[in-house]
Amino acid sequence: MSITIRLEKGEEEILRGIVEAKNTNMSVYIRDIISEKIDDEIDREMYKKAVKVMEDDDTEFVSWEEAKAELGISDEV
Repeated sequence: MSITIRLEKGEEEILRGIVEAKNTNMSVYIRDIISEKIDDEIDREMYKKAVKVMEDDDTEFVSWEEAKAELGISDEV
């Protein structure tokens, strides 16, 4: 898929400078930025859902140490 974006002259110059400094190409750099933004958005939505569960649910949360003890898990390898 191909996408076209319009940038102001100054934005383009900054972007080209960053791409050159990172020794990559424009497509790879922009693809990486978009991927990071998508990951951030997914994380944000998952956080909102988790907070809602904690606020609305009668679920009991325990520490990792308590869960390990209850399940008989040790830290020994």
